[in-house]
Formats: sequence, structure tokens, C-alpha cells
Amino acid sequence: MTIEASVGQVIEALVEQVVQATKDPSEVKPVQIANPDLEKITASLAPISKLEFTKARKENIYGISCEWSPCGRYLLTNSADNKARVFVLSDYNELTLKTAVPRPTRIDCVRWNHDGTLFATTCQDLPVQIWDLEGKIRATVGLPEERSAEIRRAFSLAFSQDGLWLFVGYKSRIRWYDARNFSFEADNELYHKKKDESVGPHGLISCLAVNPRDPQQIAIGGYDNIIRLHHLNPPVRTIQLLEVPGPATHLEFSQDGWKLFVGTRKADWIVCFDLFDLNNPLIKWFRRPVWNQQTISFKIDRTNKYIISGSSSGDVLVYEIDTEGTIERPEADGLASIPRVEPKFRCKASLGTVCGLSLHPTRALMATIHGERIIRGPLFSDSEDENLDESMEESYNRGHLGIDNGVKLWAL
Repeated sequence: MTIEASVGQVIEALVEQVVQATKDPSEVKPVQIANPDLEKITASLAPISKLEFTKARKENIYGISCEWSPCGRYLLTNSADNKARVFVLSDYNELTLKTAVPRPTRIDCVRWNHDGTLFATTCQDLPVQIWDLEGKIRATVGLPEERSAEIRRAFSLAFSQDGLWLFVGYKSRIRWYDARNFSFEADNELYHKKKDESVGPHGLISCLAVNPRDPQQIAIGGYDNIIRLHHLNPPVRTIQLLEVPGPATHLEFSQDGWKLFVGTRKADWIVCFDLFDLNNPLIKWFRRPVWNQQTISFKIDRTNKYIISGSSSGDVLVYEIDTEGTIERPEADGLASIPRVEPKFRCKASLGTVCGLSLHPTRALMATIHGERIIRGPLFSDSEDENLDESMEESYNRGHLGIDNGVKLWAL
């Protein structure tokens, strides 16, 4: 089914919001939380619904990320057609499109605010913009007329769970804005002074994460193979610099805030740091197949027992966080001397890449988003067959490789 929104569906959703808002608090039923059964993630698992971004083979509109709102009523996505979409989840676990926000270039990052009433987007050559659920701009973060490309273009976003701050990663610097009115104070910036250059990242800030245990603690990832932990209580101070085996693309704290997980670009691992012991923080790594040029995200379940990750192979992978793992070569340096953890459960979710996923906050549901970013360039082969000398994109267009771009919903 192709993504479409009917006026009737939108009106129905708005009416439901009004009805819920006018109910007496004593009449509102408490939210029942259903924990997903991750053991269902096996070869026999099938999606309960699928929404495609396009049916045209010549358009490779791959997905980028997906995220449930904190209340679980909405699913936010971004994709290679330069659109951010908000879907409404019905009581019958069906997704319908509510809002589609087009931008002139690719949307690199989307994030919900703390209560799911607003979301933020980043886009090349535009400042960060804040949107409501109807697709209207409510605020612009950063000044459009600022000439500095390092300030105008943002690469990463993170809202604090207490609703106070929006953190924005630019090139070689971080700013944080008041999430209530999106104002900026001059002191709310890192790495903007010459004295910061020795400790600051060189290049774009590719990912951010706020500690759920302490909203003043933020992890900062970039392409210089260093994760920086900062505490923002005045005076701002650096807690730790953590080395990772590659450019960071995704950061995630554990639910209790005492572990930090890092995914890196085109690398077959998620590394885990124990923040209890900052003298020897790297404790294990989780093997996953990632070989394409895009972010492959992962999540920690709300029981704090499992990591669920996408992959380039089209699998959804589940790992036990507390499993001991195996050491390949204790005498070696690097990851070979650190315990390695293999997936405990897995299922085939896509013909292509599973680039993002999100676990529903109250229902036993998982959303996944799919699609592979294709970089133009020839395929080299020792074969004399001229048919093999074609670009990856041509392979998709000719039907040699399967396109599986869209969103899927899974019952767990």
C-alpha cells in the first residue's frame, strides 16, 4: 500500500485528540504497558503491515530513521525523498499518514520533543526547524541569515527528557537551546573558542545522546573516533574522552544511564562502555553486519536487558546486554581482546537494509524502516562479462537487486 492520507482520517484523529483533551481526569483509563516478547524475533516472524515510500523502481527513496512519539500515538520518519512524515497509530495497530513535511534537500535528522507535541528537523543550508503535528513551523533554531555554514547547517539533534533543552550538533561545535521557547544564550555553546580546539571535535558532530539518568550529561560523537562525555552544570566540564574504532554514527545510553553504546560507520560492531569504571570503560562489543554508507541505528529495550539493531543484511538482531561474550585473542590489541557478543535472536525484515527501528513505548510493537543508500560508482570484477560493469544504482533499476523502501510494523 502506497503512503496516502485522506482528509477523513486526519479529521478523525483531530476529533479523537479533542475528545481525549476534554475528558475528566477521573474518566481517563491508566495506560497499560505491554512488554514486547523479543523471543518472537525469529525466522517465522512476519510484519503485520507495510507502507512503501514508492513503487517506482527508478526512484530509490530509501528510509533513514523512525521513532515513536513518547505517548506512542505517532511514528515519525525521514527518508531520501526529502520528507519527514508523521503517522497515526490506530487502536487496531494500523498506521495512516497524518503529516508530510517536504524540504528542499535531504533531512539528516528528526527528533521528537519530550512530550511528542513537536518535532525538530535538520536540513542542508537551512537552520533547525521545529514543527507541530499539523506540519506547521513553530520555531526556527539558529538565525537563517547567519553566514557561517558551521552554524546554519546542523547534523544531529537531541532533546533532554526533562523538556528543558534541545542540543544541536554543528561542524566542530555544540549548542543547546531552551526547548520551551528555543532561545539561545551565548554561554550555551561548546568548542566555539580557540582554547577549546585541543579537546573539541574536528569535523561534523554526527550524533548526540542525553543520559536518561542525568539530563545534564551529554555524549557527543563525531568523525574523529572520539566520544566526548560532558556535564553541563555550570561550569561545563569534560567527564571523559572515549576512543572508538571508527567514526561514530549512533549513540545510545542504557535505560539506567550507566552504559553507553556506540555504532560506527561501515563497521561490524556496536561497542559498549561501562560508565561506572572510566579507567577501563570498554567492556564488550556486539557483532552486526554493516557495510553500506549510512547510519544503522539500534535501541535498548525498556527492561534494559536487550539491544535491538538493524543491519545491512536486512536482519533485525537482538543481543543480551549482560551476556559475557567470548574473547578471540586475549593477547591482542583492540577489539580482539574484548568480549564479543553474537545475536541471540534474529529475523529477516527486509530484502535490503534495515536502517532504523523503534520499540513502541506501551504496546508490544516494533517499527522498522528500510532502504539502502546507493553511492554512484562502478562495480569492479575480474570477470570479462561487460554486464557486471554497471553502477549499483543501475543494478537496482534493472531489477538485479531488490528495493525494499518503506516502513513495517511488527507485533511482538
